[in-house]
Formats: sequence, C-alpha cells, structure tokens
Amino acid sequence: MGSLIIKYMCNLDDRETVAQISENVYMQYFLGYSSFSNETPFDASLFVSLRKRLGLDAINALNQRIVELKVTLESPVEKVVDKTDKGSQDDNSGLDTTDKKDSPHRGTVIFDATASAQNIAYPSDLNLLSDA
Repeated sequence: MGSLIIKYMCNLDDRETVAQISENVYMQYFLGYSSFSNETPFDASLFVSLRKRLGLDAINALNQRIVELKVTLESPVEKVVDKTDKGSQDDNSGLDTTDKKDSPHRGTVIFDATASAQNIAYPSDLNLLSDA
C-alpha cells in the first residue's frame, strides 16, 4: 500500500517507482524498512496485480480516506490581515499579518554554529607572507 501511495503522490510509472524506492532511503523508511538496501524491493509487474486485485472501488475508497485524514489533521490556518482594508490597520502599518493570540510557539530554533564565518588563515593566503 505504501508503494502505491508513493507512486501516485510522486506521479511515477511502475518501473520508476521501484527505482526510486531502491535509491531513496526516506521512501524505504516510509515503507517500513529497518535499514537502507540497494536492491529492488519487488518487480514492477506487482503493481498490475495489485491494481487488479484491489479494483477501482477500493482504490477510490483508499484515496477518499487519505483525503479525510489530511483534512482532519491539518492545523488551522492563521488569519492574514487584508492590507487593502483601512479599518483593520493598526500602529504597525501593516507589518503584523498574523493574529498573535492564535499563533502559539511550536518549538525551538537550533542554530548551527558550524555554518558561521571563521577567520582561518590558509597556507595559500598571500597576507601570511606579509604578516611574517
């Protein structure tokens, strides 16, 4: 079932789906693999037998259930203030576009210190010769 979801969400054909699953560790994790494997998980002709076995009604019911779950699990969308509405404009002159009461903190931000600029002198730098 997971491979069918990958196939239709990524808009792939049968052979390309099998190739993507064998190359992508994230897709393998989605399918329940415990570790990465380079081997093809199954033959592409398995999709044909799955479609014949399930039938059109079962596939449509599965798609409908996935859509229902997505709608119920979606978080509410934050309100955006209309910039053309003059009555709703406050002292921020349109800079604040979200309602602060409805937007709680959702976690922490982790900054990566390894991406910051460092002043390291390399042997190919010409200013090393002038400093010495």
